[in-house]
Amino acid sequence: MLDVEAAPDRFARLLTGRRNGGAVPKGSPLNEIINVSTLEFVRGPDGVCTGYQLTSFHRDEYSEQDILANAETALTRVAEGGLLATFNGKAYDLPLLRLRQMRWWQCESGAAEAIAGGTAEHIDVMMDLSMDGALRWASLEDACASVGFALRGPAVAGRGPALPYEVERCEVDVIGTAILLLYVMARRERSTVPLRRGLPAIGDLLRGPCAGRAHLHRFADSELLEADAMAWGAGA
Repeated sequence: MLDVEAAPDRFARLLTGRRNGGAVPKGSPLNEIINVSTLEFVRGPDGVCTGYQLTSFHRDEYSEQDILANAETALTRVAEGGLLATFNGKAYDLPLLRLRQMRWWQCESGAAEAIAGGTAEHIDVMMDLSMDGALRWASLEDACASVGFALRGPAVAGRGPALPYEVERCEVDVIGTAILLLYVMARRERSTVPLRRGLPAIGDLLRGPCAGRAHLHRFADSELLEADAMAWGAGA
């Protein structure tokens, strides 16, 4: 899983003459990438996802060039035989990554370009949940709510230090995308095994290595991530 957070590139914006006012559209080339979060996992021979690892690269600690290089490293592993899952990644995350790589002359690896060109498996969960465009494209918040998860909400006080807003937002989004991916895989494989094994694996991540991330505890406390979980509302 991969999620990107961007903000206006103030130096490029100065060159346009827009010194004050005037919003920069989300997909504008005047945006720079300020955070990338990845959630890597192991997909077994049976297609089940386990072994989740969450990592973020934020501008407080990394230059944009280094953020892009770390994202490309993760995408290289995908291009070598993995699976990339995003939410609206085909129309936003990957194009923006490729655009900013071009801006910084990062043209050598080409993993992002290869994935965008269809040489590796990329599931855009937003598109899949629309049943390939037959239904309206849902927001990530709405898609998660439909299966019983509240994506946004107050963090639980006292469960760890606050991280930069962009990190928290991206990490929440990749966890939400990971959960929805399991539903997509279950539908495609006509089996609940991806859900029965994958959801508890995400729970193990959130209650273990990510226990100090307060913004993720609305997920970690969910009964839907327990080993004996069933479909939301099925036990009511």
